[in-house]
Amino acid sequence: MWFDCEGQNPGYSITVVSGYRTYAKQGTLLDEETRKNERLGMTAHEAKKDALRTVAPPGYSEHETGLCVDITAKNNLQLNASQGLTRENIWLRKNCTRYGFVLRYPKGKEKITGYQYESWHFRYVGKKAAAKMKKNNWTLEEYLAAS
Repeated sequence: MWFDCEGQNPGYSITVVSGYRTYAKQGTLLDEETRKNERLGMTAHEAKKDALRTVAPPGYSEHETGLCVDITAKNNLQLNASQGLTRENIWLRKNCTRYGFVLRYPKGKEKITGYQYESWHFRYVGKKAAAKMKKNNWTLEEYLAAS
């Protein structure tokens, strides 16, 4: 996927900013996001609730499976809405299924996945499953329910 993205598109450059995470690392990420929210003036309860919208608790992150990667354009390492506007991300979302990956948390499917849209978060499901998910516009939850 990397070779095709960069090789077929001069000037494109992508990188993995996060792959496999341990249980402890996931807990640290959640704690950091919670503290950030508290610094913004949220109560401890509000801060944790808001943090859980973007960071899965330890034991629930797909990064702990080793099947997920966060891929960004090298010139924009931000994991926010701007990532979805980069030409590299647009290419990845369009072509990832050819390599067995799917965009794990697509736009408009938040109620199904339980997570907000993340244009950078890809999960390996295999080529056959990825093709079926793309054809039916399914999330992993919808694919598993139909199987």
